[in-house]
Order: sequence, then C-alpha cells, then structure tokens
Amino acid sequence: MNHNFLKTLMLILLCVAQCVQAQAEKEPSLKDFIKPPTIDEFNDQVSPEDRVQPSLQPGGRLILRMVGEPNSLNPLTDNSSTSQEIVGMLFDSLIIRHTETFEYLPWMAKYWETRDWIQLTDGTRIEGVITGQDNDSVTIIENEGILLFGKQDIVQYDTEKGIIQLNDGRTFTGSLKEYIYSVEYTPHKKDNLKTVPAKQIAVMESDPAKKAIVRNSIYYFTLRSGITWHDGQPVTVQDIAFSYDTVKNRYVDAAPLRNYFNDIDKFDVIDEDTVKFTYKKSYFKSFSVCGGITILPKHIYNPDQFGGDEETFGNYFNTHSANRQPLGNGAFKFIRWIKGREIVLERIDSYWAQQCGFPYLPKGKPYLQQIVWTIISNNNAALKELQNGNVDADFNVEPEIWFSDQTNTADFTGQFARAHITIPMYTYIGWNMDSVYFKDKRVRQAMTHLIPREKIAGTIHRGLVTPVTGPFSINDPAYDHSLKPYEWSVRKAKKLLREAGWLDHDGDGIIDKDGIPFRFDYLIHGGREYHQKIADIIKESVEQAGIVMNIRKLDWTVLTETISDRKFDAVRMAWGTGIDGDPYQIWHSSQAENRGSNYVGFRNEQADKIIETARETFDPIKRWELLRQLHVILYDEQPYTFLFNFKMLFFYNKKFRNVKLYSVRPGYDLYDWYIHKPYEE
Repeated sequence: MNHNFLKTLMLILLCVAQCVQAQAEKEPSLKDFIKPPTIDEFNDQVSPEDRVQPSLQPGGRLILRMVGEPNSLNPLTDNSSTSQEIVGMLFDSLIIRHTETFEYLPWMAKYWETRDWIQLTDGTRIEGVITGQDNDSVTIIENEGILLFGKQDIVQYDTEKGIIQLNDGRTFTGSLKEYIYSVEYTPHKKDNLKTVPAKQIAVMESDPAKKAIVRNSIYYFTLRSGITWHDGQPVTVQDIAFSYDTVKNRYVDAAPLRNYFNDIDKFDVIDEDTVKFTYKKSYFKSFSVCGGITILPKHIYNPDQFGGDEETFGNYFNTHSANRQPLGNGAFKFIRWIKGREIVLERIDSYWAQQCGFPYLPKGKPYLQQIVWTIISNNNAALKELQNGNVDADFNVEPEIWFSDQTNTADFTGQFARAHITIPMYTYIGWNMDSVYFKDKRVRQAMTHLIPREKIAGTIHRGLVTPVTGPFSINDPAYDHSLKPYEWSVRKAKKLLREAGWLDHDGDGIIDKDGIPFRFDYLIHGGREYHQKIADIIKESVEQAGIVMNIRKLDWTVLTETISDRKFDAVRMAWGTGIDGDPYQIWHSSQAENRGSNYVGFRNEQADKIIETARETFDPIKRWELLRQLHVILYDEQPYTFLFNFKMLFFYNKKFRNVKLYSVRPGYDLYDWYIHKPYEE
C-alpha cells in the first residue's frame, strides 16, 4: 500500500479526531439550538440595500388579530401568552436578554453584582467571591462580588490595568472580561481574601452530605435614576420591594410565577437605589428570575392600608381595576380595552430608555406609534378583515386558511407576507389524574394509543407539525429523541383498559368499572375552529374502545378558570416552553395545589427529585441529561398525551419592515417593526 496515502489518511483521521475533541470540549451555548433571525425573510418587496441598511422610521399603527382576549393585563395573575405579550410592552424589568446574542444586559438596573455565600457552623454567613475550594478549605474574597456594567455607562476602560470608571464616578479595579455590549469585573483585593477550614462550614439542611457552600446565590441590583411610571411618578426600590412581596403573597393569584421565587431566602432594600436577593440554595435560573421580576407601581395599590393583612390585600389585588387598566413603565402605555373588541397601546415619546444611550436600543425604537389587538375568533372573518385592510397581521393562521386558494393568489401574496417559524411550543391533551377515569397510568397509556396523531397531523395540520413525546420542544437539548410516539392501536388500548379493570360488564357497549361507565368530558377552546375538528376525530376513535367522549367547547376565560379549579376530565391545550427551561412550574408535585400549572395533578417523587436536582445544576450538559430522565418518566406515566410541535403561520402586510422571526416565543418582536415610507398614512 502507498505509504504517502497512509500518511495522508492518518493526518486526516488526526484532524477529524481533533475537531471532534474540540467540539466535545466546546462550552455549550443556546446559540447551538436557536436559529438566528433573517430580516424580512418572507417579504420579497424588500431590496438588498434595505436589508443591510433599513430606513428605520417612527410612526404608524399596527392592527393585530387576537383570537381570544386575556382574563386580565395583570402580569402576576394572568400567565397566558396573550396577556404576557401585551404586558411585556407595558412593563420593563431590571435586566433584559438580547434576542440575538443571548447576553444579559443592564436595563432598569444600571449594573448588578453576583456573590456566593458560605454558612459556618456557628451560624455566621460569609458572602463574597469563592476563588478556590478543596476537601480542606474554601477561599473567598469577603464582601466582594462579580459586577457587570453596560459599556454605555463606562467613561474609562483600561484592560491592562483592569480599571473601570463609571459615569457616576465609581471606579473598580480587578480582572475584566469583555462581552459584546457589557464588561464583567472580578475583584482582586487580597486584603479581603479569607480561607475557611472545611470543619468550620455547616452542612446543608436539605442535604447533610453537602457543605453549605452556595454559588451564584446573592444578587445586588442598582436601580437606574430617572425612570418613571406612565403617570409621572418615579420608579423606586420600594416598588421592587412591593412587587416581590406581592409575588410571595399566597393569596395573590400568582401560583405559576411564585414557584420561581420559592428558593429566595431573603429580600433586602440596601439603600435608596439598591436591592438584594439572597437564595437559600443554588438555582440555575436564579439570576434571570430576580432580574426579570415584573415591577409594579406600589402607589396605585397602597398596600399599607391593609396593615399587613395578606389575605385581604391579596383579594384586593386580584380584583384591582389595574388588571384591566394597567399603569406601566415600559415603551408603550395603556390606552383602552373595549371588552370583546380591542386592546390599544401607544408609544411613549419620552421613553426613559431612549435617554440612556443603550447600544442595544437603536434611536427611535420602538418605531410604531400605536399597536391595536382586535379580537376576531372566526378564521374566515379574520381573513376578510385582513383583505379589507382592517387588520394588518394575523399570527394565528390555521392550516385550512394557509392552504386555501384565497391566500395563495398573486393579489394576496403581492400584499401580504406568508411567514412561518417553529418556536419552542407543544400541544397536548391533559388527563386529570384525580378524575375517576384517569387515575391509572394504563388508562392514560390506552388513551394515547387511541389518539390518531397521524390522521390529525395529515388532515387537520396538513403536515405542518412534528410529533413530540415529552415536555420539551423537539429542538430543545433536553428532548430525548430515542423515545418514539405511541402508535395508534385500538387493540393495544383495549388490552390496557382490560388490565386496568375497564370492561363492558352490562353489555351496553360502554366499558365500565365499579358501576361507573366511561363517559368523560373533553374541553376545548372555542376560539380555534380546528379544535372541534380534532375533537371529532378523537371522539370517533375512542368510541371503538367503548368510551363515550363529550366535547365541551368553552371560551378562553371560562376554560382557564375551569382548568385552574380542576373541574375537568381532559383538556386540549398548549405550552410555550422556551429553550433550556425549568419544568418545575408544570411538573413538580407542589404545583398540583393552589391553582398551580400542574393542574392534571401529576405527583411523582422520582420526578420531583430530578426537577429539584436540575434546578441546582449549572452545568447545562448535566442538567439536560437529568431532564431527559424526566422525559422518560413522563413518557411512561402519560399525564399528557403529548401531541405536536408545529409551525406558527403568519400573515402580515408587506408595508411593515424590519420583521425578524425568532426561534423563541412568541416568534416575533414588534419593537423591531416599522412602516416603510411609501406606505405612510
């Protein structure tokens, strides 16, 4: 054999091995799982020049179709995607995450500081930056933290000397790490360096095998000056304190949100512009949770009038007029909500963030002057309003309309962009595990075998879906691709039902157990027409196993209340999951109580332990491995019949430009949009 060939082959194999090793050693990033956006990808009227240098222009109105209106516009009590999209424009948070770089950035907080803590056996707690740890001791820079500043607030930046000076006069010296829009500072103060012997460190109460050493668990946020509410009142640290207390109040209808704050040990107001969150244990989302807290205006609720009576205040807050007429501090202000008709927001011309020089907030952004959500539940009516010019965009297009002749003509496509994107979201049928019908997992497995997913995917969704088998989006790194969807099989379903004791004892054609016939209610949202068609297909299928399914169509408000009160047997719903999320809200046993999101009543000790461990696991690879174990458990238990990840289908008028579709929910950012000049009214 040719020795040169062998030599060349060996070099190639060596290069491949090195590439594989480099890839394996590469620190995982969400960028590996999220598609970057393309500007105006679906608008053929945009020139190459406009794509490179868009002529961003302020003004104009965008009218969006909304299928069903939210229960409220209270960011704490309404967790629906519709409500969260609107309130996200009304309320700002301490930090933001850049939609393309995924970098956490200062917003209402001018900067923040992250610390670790160590608990000693005598009860003393030392906080600072842990620089070293072994079996004998832990080294910590006491009373110092790692700080992050936005570059726009830095007036002096010397990487060689490690000096940062801010525009408020503060100077910091240490190690500097530069990001795209920000700079991280780590202190070098040897005078504060302390070595703590391992024998002096207490054990964790939750796990006696561990020492009480908790990293990334203390956060200081310094509030930026000059931020006001839309009524002109200043935003203060007291508003942050009020918002935190309100989230934690068990009488406030905020159970889905409150679980993320369960591990906060203490909240403190340090001074007139600084607050402190201290976690009692590590949580990989701790920073994004406390930094992303929705800040509410204390002065319109006046909680002091209740003298600390949490229950009375909670009831007052849950029914406050601000639920329908919110007062925010964001880029848009609330104008009106006409029930059953429309919700209107308007841009704040003197938006505080535009005065801060953020490089990640271009001048004039957001550009639209007004955004209107118009409520149209009927698909054909929505299409007619779009064609008549009374609606500019529809983000709730169903396959039947997408493939119809009306929306594929030259006239239609000349005026409207036909856009689509897959976002982290899955549909499912939830089986109430406290219901007499669905207590036994064999019954739930049987029901999954009775759902003809291939037929639904083909006839209703027209192939625009991907089957899923668990609680994550198909592109989520925690998704276990080795698990295959349950096949449609009436034979297997009947076998499982017999094993669970469901037989036709009286010969009436309906299976029964303990004298109870298998007649269950199946809830659907009346605002989406294809839900009825899917329900009809399922009804026909389950009847083959001797089961009677009663379809109940409810409007959104009644549906969500019925689910929260757990007065249902089965329901068809969807979850927007995000990427690399925390499943605690939906699947932990504690969330099966007090109107939490675990409304099917799933309780599993092994799953709880996995979820809790994953929360404390900062290494994403290890965390994803844990969550795949959760996927396996849910695949076996079938508290949901997991259905599909599907494409979101959009129509929008081509006069709107700078449209970017993101692989994160809701799939778009209206702050980017503007009206192309020739179309200005």
